[in-house]
Amino acid sequence: MKRYLSIVAFSLLLGLACHATNRALLVAIDTYQDKDWNDIHATNDTRVITDALKSHGFAQDHIATLNNEAATHDAIVKAIKDLTRDCKRNPGGIVYVHFSCHGQQMDDLNGQEADNLCESIIPYDARQKATSSYHGEKHLPDYELVPLLEALRAAIGPKGQLLLVVDACHSDGIEAMRGISPSRRGSDTKFTRGDGTAKKSGYRRHRNRPARNTAKSKNMCPQLSLKAAQAAKQCSEMWDPAVKTKKRTSRDIYGKLSYHLCQAINNQAAGKFNVSEIESKLISMKIDGIHINKKTNH
Repeated sequence: MKRYLSIVAFSLLLGLACHATNRALLVAIDTYQDKDWNDIHATNDTRVITDALKSHGFAQDHIATLNNEAATHDAIVKAIKDLTRDCKRNPGGIVYVHFSCHGQQMDDLNGQEADNLCESIIPYDARQKATSSYHGEKHLPDYELVPLLEALRAAIGPKGQLLLVVDACHSDGIEAMRGISPSRRGSDTKFTRGDGTAKKSGYRRHRNRPARNTAKSKNMCPQLSLKAAQAAKQCSEMWDPAVKTKKRTSRDIYGKLSYHLCQAINNQAAGKFNVSEIESKLISMKIDGIHINKKTNH
């Protein structure tokens, strides 16, 4: 009898250890180190998204958040790598990665972009313009972010899914006034380094990415990406339409993509998080500027 109970207990523990866990990494930046960037209301996005995730199958212990000065380039990269290691230990489940911040196009020194511009997420410590001492080292461009996300997809495995949300200007290319008002989440100012400054700063060109290994790609999870703007476009924030004008405060301003995504998540039953249903709901909303992209594991 004792032996039977021991076997049952071990089986239960093994089942718990193998149970897929839903995880999230949320990055939000309102105010930047470089004051050339206008203030935005990004942490409002992650506040309501966190509540939605907790109500729909994500435990608080598995929701990591980087806000404002904590969301430096190195901290964001480390958080993605930490998430990847966690997924390797326990693959599967839904992994939600969300960026609410500024976005910017920058000159492509790798020769991979048809328009000679790559798209970049802007961490807290990235400057809007190049200087004699800054050449884009703290930007998070697509050629750096995409390999991190592909490693994450491989760690999640084919039984899981990655949902990537980028509520920033120029975001589809990535794989206003200050004060209490909705703002644009980026700049039309192109970040230009040039070969001369790049060489002085020790910038290393990234080699063209080799063709994906087919066997490896089949072991990756599918990815759904939601982007707030086309590569060459900006996106704007919005007031919460449910709040009357006279009662509005800065807490009622959201990124348009984040706001409608939260509506789509909360449209599901409590405890349920179905990526396909969320996608269908967003498509039915017909929101201008939002782009939806899919990557399969085949």
